[in-house]
Amino acid sequence: MTTGDLLERLHGEGIELSLSPREGYVIARPEWVLTEEIESAIIDHKPEIIEILKENATFRVTGIVRESRAFELASKYFAD
Repeated sequence: MTTGDLLERLHGEGIELSLSPREGYVIARPEWVLTEEIESAIIDHKPEIIEILKENATFRVTGIVRESRAFELASKYFAD
């Protein structure tokens, strides 16, 4: 499963991810929906998820995503 596949699945199941104030942690809510399989997949893809969440946070503040960065993320995480 790619990171893009995982994010799509989480979205479909109503699970939202956010960055924790503690560096290197991801918050997944609602917790009661999380299965061991989903938790394991989040852990496996945690570095990529954190990178995407940080980029998303920067976009929300600035409204700007570097074109090269957007292409890199799209091709890396949502490629077939």
